Amino acid sequence: ETVATALPDGAVDYVDKPLTAARLLAALAHARHRAAGPLRRDRAPHAARERVEIIAHSPAMDRPLAVCRKAARSPLPLLIEGECGSGRKHLARAVHAMGDRAGRPFVVLDCAATPDARLQAALFGAPGQAGKIAEAQGGTLFLDEIGDLPLSAQLALLELIERTDSRSPASPRGDRVNVRLVATSRRRLLH
Repeated sequence: ETVATALPDGAVDYVDKPLTAARLLAALAHARHRAAGPLRRDRAPHAARERVEIIAHSPAMDRPLAVCRKAARSPLPLLIEGECGSGRKHLARAVHAMGDRAGRPFVVLDCAATPDARLQAALFGAPGQAGKIAEAQGGTLFLDEIGDLPLSAQLALLELIERTDSRSPASPRGDRVNVRLVATSRRRLLH
């Protein structure tokens, strides 16, 4: 009886008891597929517009989601701090998806998982290899665990952010850098 009323009201699937892992995974996959809808193309043919939706019914989430919506309208760099498992990565994707760069690249660099010796090259590029900044051109560069970025890479990134006429250090033509920076940290970086 509940299923008969829930499906016409917008439910996309249901799971019978006793619950099995296989049936639950199938229901989640079906719901995710239905929520994604058809892919729409934006200016770049390779960039499918990403649909990110955070659903929360909690006063504790009202403020972070309001800040997330406000941050999506801003071109300024964004730092999201919080404990592991608190949803920092989901908020970063939501900010990208709600902003004017939705449909453009969302490029991820995990600063904690990339060896220090390779971080600067991964970020800025190396001869014959585009860096994450170049890959994110026109979109968002997501730096996960930015607190783990080595000091030398932090200084180069800070210089890139501070200069109003920023030019990519890896580009021989000196193309203008057009990237929105979004970073996360499990440690408190701002005091």
